[in-house]
Amino acid sequence: MVTFSSGSGIELSVSDNGVGLPEGADPGGLGSRIEQLLAQQLEGETSYERLDPGLRVRLRAHPR
Repeated sequence: MVTFSSGSGIELSVSDNGVGLPEGADPGGLGSRIEQLLAQQLEGETSYERLDPGLRVRLRAHPR
């Protein structure tokens, strides 16, 4: 599922019901690297939330 919201900033959230991210593991796949670079360009932040099952990745930014 993909959601996008805007207001005082923007938030992009992507979640799925896959195997998720193991405890203590660093996201290091191509998608994670692209998302982290986008967050850097927007001066934003990334968060990861474990779901049961799955994973949610959230990018928040306050572009100028």
